Amino acid sequence: MTYAKVYPTSEIESFRKEVFIENRAKIAKFNQEYSQGKRNFVQQLNPFGDLLHHEFTQLLNGFNRSTLPRVNVPTPTTFIPSANVALPATVDWRQVGAVTPVKSQGSCASCWAFAAAGALEGHWFRKTGQLVDVSEQNLIDCTKSYGNDGCMGGLVDPAFQYIRANGGVDGEESYPYESRDDQQCRFKSENVVAECT
Repeated sequence: MTYAKVYPTSEIESFRKEVFIENRAKIAKFNQEYSQGKRNFVQQLNPFGDLLHHEFTQLLNGFNRSTLPRVNVPTPTTFIPSANVALPATVDWRQVGAVTPVKSQGSCASCWAFAAAGALEGHWFRKTGQLVDVSEQNLIDCTKSYGNDGCMGGLVDPAFQYIRANGGVDGEESYPYESRDDQQCRFKSENVVAECT
């Protein structure tokens, strides 16, 4: 695997190589524990493999609550499970084809858009049996008037309110992710892949 990384000096490249080797060893150990039944998922290398833990968290973690006015969120309803339905102890939605591949938000604090898109994709699959790939960029570009702040953070509730009011959300294929928030809303109703009622 290669990520075409370029470093400004040979010293920095050497340091990043050491970090990468250490992270690769940690991942191998973790995956060995998975094989022994001690973990419930596997890890793999990605473009962040040359970062120290604190560098990674500084780059990608953090919740930024918007200062924009919030729209009213409806009061949630209470789910009361049926007494005569037996539910399985676990469900792996990947095995039934109900989830899209893992994506990267890059340096844009758009985790809220990925969370909303992933939740809608799963619910749409359960409703229709069809797996769709919802456009996170559509949500980033088009929910500012609902209180979200693009790459500076947001919440899933306003994203769902936008989808409801808008009559749906476009798909990733027609409205691809750009990891930026300086674009106008480019939603097109003919590209809607899922709705939220």
